[in-house]
Formats: sequence, C-alpha cells, structure tokens
Amino acid sequence: VYDRGEIVAAVVVEQTTNSILSLSNQLIEETVSLSIIAFLIGGGALFIFALVISTRIRTLRDQADASITKNGQIQNVITKTQARDEIGDLGRTLDGMLNQLQEQIDHRERMADNLEHEMRTPLAGVAASLKNIEEELGDQHPLILEYLEGAKHNSQRLHELLTAIREGVTLKASLSHENMQIIDFGEAISKWLDFVWRKAFPEVEFIYRPPHQAAEIRGDVDRLLQALDKLIENAVSYHRPGTPIELVLDREFGLVCLEIINQGSSIDPAIGPQIFEYMVSSRVSREERPHLGLGLYVSKTIIEYHGGRLSGTNLRDGREGVVFTVNFPVKF
Repeated sequence: VYDRGEIVAAVVVEQTTNSILSLSNQLIEETVSLSIIAFLIGGGALFIFALVISTRIRTLRDQADASITKNGQIQNVITKTQARDEIGDLGRTLDGMLNQLQEQIDHRERMADNLEHEMRTPLAGVAASLKNIEEELGDQHPLILEYLEGAKHNSQRLHELLTAIREGVTLKASLSHENMQIIDFGEAISKWLDFVWRKAFPEVEFIYRPPHQAAEIRGDVDRLLQALDKLIENAVSYHRPGTPIELVLDREFGLVCLEIINQGSSIDPAIGPQIFEYMVSSRVSREERPHLGLGLYVSKTIIEYHGGRLSGTNLRDGREGVVFTVNFPVKF
C-alpha cells in the first residue's frame, strides 16, 4: 500500500497446497482404478480364453480315451469341429486315424471271411484227390500211403482252421435267433465237466468248487457250452502239465461269477484286454496246433450277448498263470 509514493503497508495473500494434493490424489486414484479395471478385463478375457481352450482339450482327451473301450475295441467318438486352430486340427487328425484303424479292423474281418470262402473249395478238391490216390494205391505202396496220411492230416487241420474262421465271422449274426431259458448254471457246469471236458481232456485234472446256493441265469444252453468250451480249451492249451484247472462258481450281489484258473504262461500286459479282439493271441501254447485268437473272441461275444461280462487277468497269489472271470446277472 503506497502513501505519497512510499510503502506504508503490505497485504499478504496465501493459498494452501491441499487442493493441489487433492487433485494429485484424484489423478492417482483414477489411474489406479482404470489400471485395475483394465487388468480385470484383460485377466477375465484371458481366463475365459484359457477355460475355453482347456475345456476343448479335456473334451478331446475324454473322447480319445473313450474311443478305446475296456475290452480293447475301437469306436470313433471324436466330434469333428470346423475350428481352424491347432486343437481343431488335432481333433480331425484323431478322427481320421480312428477311422483308418476301424477300416483296417473291418478289412481284416472281411479278409478272413473271403479267405475262408476262397480256400474251402480248393481244399475240398485236394482232400478228394488225396482220398482217390489212396484208394488207387491200395496197399501196394506203404511209404506213399504214409505220406498221404500226413497230407490228409494237414488237410483236415486246414479245414478245422477255416471252420473256426467261419464261426468267428458269422457268430454275431447267428446269435440273434437263439432260444433263452432259465438255467441252473452250477448244475450245468457239473454235467458239462463230467460228460464233456473230463472226457475230452482225460489227462488234465479239473477241480470244481460249486456255489453254496442255486445260481440260476437266463441263457441258451448250447451257446453257453460253446463259450465255456473255448475257455476250457484255452486253459488246457496254456496250462503247465501237472497242474490242475480250477473252476470256481459263486453267487453274490445279484451276480453269478465263474472263475476258470490255469497255471502256466501269463498274458502279455502290453496287449491286456486286446486278447478278446478278433484274431489276437498273446500267450505261447505248448501245443503244435496254431491259435488264431478266435476262441476268446467267440466266448466274449456269446457271453456279452447273454448280458454277461468276460475278463482275464494274471494270477496274483504267487502263482504264474491266468484267471478268466465270467459274470452273469442272476435270472436277468
């Protein structure tokens, strides 16, 4: 303040920095809030993206796992998508691979059918020619007759193999016309053991442990005997001489359970359930007769048609061998 040119007073005006600090804090808060919102939006988008990707991968994994059943059969359940990413490409690759495997299996079964059909006629001609030669020679050439006997034996073996192939190919179609009835399974096994298996394999010891109560199931007697015949023949072929073949029948929890136990060679764990596939064999038989891997396939097909289940595992009680387990519902 001036008075006649001289400063007589002064006025001081002050302003605090609170407003500046408040504005600064507001800017910081807005920046942090926007950063958190952007982070949440970005994180949420990444989480959703990862969830979609992991869900697609898990779905593809489950479908690939379900494509091979517990029995080793192949069924293509891969759902193809039009996605152009790597997961879509992987799904289409797995679908194509499973289709090719299924086509190869179908081709193998058709090839066996065609082979059996094509070989049966010339084989019958060979057998007839051998018989005619034997009749023409009479008893004049014993050495040649011995050779002919060996040729006839091999011809008969080929005929039996072709019959087994035909049986495996046509089995599923023939099962649709079977007559079912209530069967006392324990009594049936006892009769089959006395009148069929012990007579067919007199050199083998059989031990049968019947159930403590009636074990009734519904099925076709002839087909069930056919299925068990294959399992018994398999047990006899692979059992160690001097060891018994055990049959244990029991009933529990609404199921009739039959165990066929033989000591001897074990199942190769590498193929496991695939032993029930068409023309698959894993054990080395001590017999000279070749095994085409049809017996277990026939047994499994018949048992499953009757609503049962067939499984095979190696013995775990310190013995070397295999136990085949057959389960049927009681009076299903």
